[in-house]
Amino acid sequence: MFLNGIMRATRNLLPGKKAAALSAFAILTAANSASAGFSEPGFNPAEGYPGEQTQLQIINHVYGAFAAGQDFAYSTGTSGALNYDNAANGGTGLIVRVNDNGGSGSINLLHGNTATDTDQIWTDGVAEATARARYAGNDQAFGYKLGASGGTFTKITDIAYGYTDPNTEPTYTVDFKSFFNASDTPTWRWARQGPTLPLLEQTSKEGLAENGDLDDHILTYKYYFDRANYDDGQANDTTAQFVWLLFFEDSVNGVIDADYNDAMVEINPTGTGNFAPMPASASMVSVGLMGLAGFEIRRRRANNA
Repeated sequence: MFLNGIMRATRNLLPGKKAAALSAFAILTAANSASAGFSEPGFNPAEGYPGEQTQLQIINHVYGAFAAGQDFAYSTGTSGALNYDNAANGGTGLIVRVNDNGGSGSINLLHGNTATDTDQIWTDGVAEATARARYAGNDQAFGYKLGASGGTFTKITDIAYGYTDPNTEPTYTVDFKSFFNASDTPTWRWARQGPTLPLLEQTSKEGLAENGDLDDHILTYKYYFDRANYDDGQANDTTAQFVWLLFFEDSVNGVIDADYNDAMVEINPTGTGNFAPMPASASMVSVGLMGLAGFEIRRRRANNA
């Protein structure tokens, strides 16, 4: 929390002073990288930035009473993580914050552990991505970069302002295994792309080389449909029990407001019951028509969330 406080304080400094403070932060971060930690939003996610939908409002619109579920509330959870649950309203859901730094340095798509893993580098499996919301004035494109560093941004979809329609918003399936040799472990970073000049591409991995700043551009949550599956220590997770929620933060001229509501994407790990099957003849999208490689577009069942 001390390191996160430094990050928040530097946002109000003049450029020269901010650079010096960030350099000091980089040294401290390197010295403390072994212990997992959380980035602090500039606003309480339950309060948010004036005039925009907050993280909590987005969650409740997509998964709460608006979607015929039970509304969630903001609470402090295990190990200081900032979690959400809907127990007070009779629900069974639990949304658990994933570490932003330190820890293992990576997270497995199919059975990542929120207590020990971090959301910077992702490994393994086939992912379904569905855009759920955007509350940023700047255009937002969602995609990924292959590998643990470097690479080229591959756009999955543009995200329109406001909430997407769960009945019409397409779901894009990315088979990361298809991009690697069978003997290799697939690795990638989720990423966003914005319209600022120069065109910014910021990933789930922190660092100057990745994002041009030392800010954290993504907060990740693991949404358990039934909190009992979290209480078993995550040792017996199956992909039908949860989805990942990615909340992105963009930057304009190197400045962020740290509300982490600029884009929200749901990531569904492949597993029985997580998506409607599609005929094999219609599963692959032509690269020439769509400009996308390795994708399948599937329509999610309306009540899947």
